[in-house]
Amino acid sequence: MTLDKLMKKLSDGDEAAFGQIYAQTRKTVYYIALSVVKERALAEDVMQNVYLSVLKSCAKGRTTRK
Repeated sequence: MTLDKLMKKLSDGDEAAFGQIYAQTRKTVYYIALSVVKERALAEDVMQNVYLSVLKSCAKGRTTRK
């Protein structure tokens, strides 16, 4: 399934979609973060913040549509 469709599902409240989004993007997100911060632990922190932002954005989208 495409990331666009998975993001829509997540925005609609399908929490299982997050696992699929993570599985499809984790390596890319990690290596981009690592290329910027140059430190593994920091890259993991950045990665965690990215996914928290995704979840918050989707949750915000749900509350504004109600």
